[in-house]
Amino acid sequence: MKQTLTYTNPAVDPSPLDRILKTPARCHLVGATAMSLLMAVSVVCWASPESLLPRRHHSVDEIHRATRLISQARQHRESLKLAKADFADVAARADAIRQWLPEEIDWQQRRQSLRRLASEYDLQWFRLDPGTFETRDRVGIWKAKIELHGSFPNVTRFICRLHQMPHPIWCDETRIQRSPPSAFERDQETCSVFLSIRIPVAASGTIAGKLLEETLVSKSHSGHSP
Repeated sequence: MKQTLTYTNPAVDPSPLDRILKTPARCHLVGATAMSLLMAVSVVCWASPESLLPRRHHSVDEIHRATRLISQARQHRESLKLAKADFADVAARADAIRQWLPEEIDWQQRRQSLRRLASEYDLQWFRLDPGTFETRDRVGIWKAKIELHGSFPNVTRFICRLHQMPHPIWCDETRIQRSPPSAFERDQETCSVFLSIRIPVAASGTIAGKLLEETLVSKSHSGHSP
């Protein structure tokens, strides 16, 4: 009896995928199915992308807070508008204070302005001594002294005009010394006047200085904000 021996090479045995795609018709069927699935996934992603995201459940408190915030949006806008108006008013006041109250004194310019004022009332100008400087809580103070000579009515007019200068000058003490009339001034009494004045400045470390610094910083930040 003859026996037929067969030899099978496992390296050339068809795999499961080869058995499925054995014929061209099966290849076309598998390819069409894969394309259909890809198209279906693409349509779902385009039409409803949120369906692919995990659902997030919000608590009742979060929903209530969000609803309350939305309902108060108009009130918050009005509050913001009022705050901006208040800031603009404070900034305008600070600018006015900065123009009226200098951070430092130009003594040459101050001497010239006081000398012109004295000449308007025919007063003889002698000197302006800056004196000493004091740093106080609100402002810094220069304690200066003025000495001039002229008729008493013109001296009083000069002192009254000091309070109308562009920058503040406070008169603390006035000492008037009567002068003997000269040959050219026999028709009126003349006197020498010694004024002790205070000139305030927005010095660093004072309330005025800090206010002006904070206003400048706030304006610079608001200028860069959208």
